[in-house]
Amino acid sequence: MNARSRGFALALWALGPAAVAQEAQEETARRELIAQAEQRAAAADHARALELARRAASIRPSPSLTWLMAREHRALGQLVDALDLARACVREADADAALRNRDTIRQACEAVRASVEPRLGRVEVSVPVDAPDGLVVRLDGRVLVPALRGVAMPVMPGAVRVEAAAPGFRLAVREGVVAAGALLRIELTLEREPPPEAPPPPPARPAALASPLPPSLPAPRARRGSGVGPWVTGGVGVAALAFAGASYGVALDARSGRDALCFPAGCHAEAADLDARYIDWLAATNVGLVAGGTLLASALVWYVAARIAGRPEAAPRPVVTANRIGVDLAF
Repeated sequence: MNARSRGFALALWALGPAAVAQEAQEETARRELIAQAEQRAAAADHARALELARRAASIRPSPSLTWLMAREHRALGQLVDALDLARACVREADADAALRNRDTIRQACEAVRASVEPRLGRVEVSVPVDAPDGLVVRLDGRVLVPALRGVAMPVMPGAVRVEAAAPGFRLAVREGVVAAGALLRIELTLEREPPPEAPPPPPARPAALASPLPPSLPAPRARRGSGVGPWVTGGVGVAALAFAGASYGVALDARSGRDALCFPAGCHAEAADLDARYIDWLAATNVGLVAGGTLLASALVWYVAARIAGRPEAAPRPVVTANRIGVDLAF
């Protein structure tokens, strides 16, 4: 034995006890889950019993667990699931020749099947022979695989709904009512979707309008006046100049009075007041002159600019030409 073989053998020897211990723990947990499921079933807590049985089957399934789950589905009124599990239980028992209590388990599963089947209805769904690819058939919302089409399927008694959908076809829906122990046959027919409607062709252009029409011309802009703005500004400017003239007259009077009160030997006391009055009114005169001149110049510029901007554009002159159907006007 070479070194690699010896190492592999040692690894198996080391892992063997751990694997056996893990398997023993899982089997212990499985037996505990089965015992609890039986207890909950005896207490009529069938939903909890079914959950515990499923957890035990996830560790290791067996025909006896399948029978337990079928029995609990029957107790909950879920007859279709109960029938499926009862049939699976019979198949599992037949396939396991070494099963302990094989005949007893098989008889129990047959008893569940025999008690459930008469309480169910049957629905047989048929599709066209030339069914398109991608066809999906649903029976009460559950997909019906192609192998089960045309086969009587167990359903709960009452209303049933069958839907069939395929690309390029309308959704086919059929509904019916099935009684316990009865068979309802449903044949599906598929209708293609109508092709999309083509858009309507554009209207034909009249022959008389075959020649291109001259482009529309913009209307000449209306002449706009200068408005009252320049006139108001000019009026204020004239008033400022008039105020300057009046102020200058008052200033001259004050200066004359001041000169009359002054002599070579000196001036009277009132001459100082007249001199201050002369200076103030002379300053007011200068302000009026500057303001009036500025306002008048602004009014003149405003008026001229408004007149230039308000001139109308020259309208194009029409040119008359003859064609084969009448007279055209070109510009």
